[in-house]
Amino acid sequence: EAPKVATEIENTGGNALSVIQNGNRLYVEGVNNGQMIRIFDMAGKCLVSERYKSGEGILAPATGIYLVEVDNKTNKIVVR
Repeated sequence: EAPKVATEIENTGGNALSVIQNGNRLYVEGVNNGQMIRIFDMAGKCLVSERYKSGEGILAPATGIYLVEVDNKTNKIVVR
């Protein structure tokens, strides 16, 4: 099955992050191994806060719209 793409809606931090969904995992391109990644719901609640491990990705939250933050880069994504 082809990877599902978490659609980038808006880049609010200057440099775009590329977020790709494959099954129940999110992979973030342009992030170094060990960088802190946070995923917030639209109410501002932090759902994920962990150091990124290349090749492992991050467990995707349920279907919805989220903010992905790495350092000073923030993107809205849609998880389908």
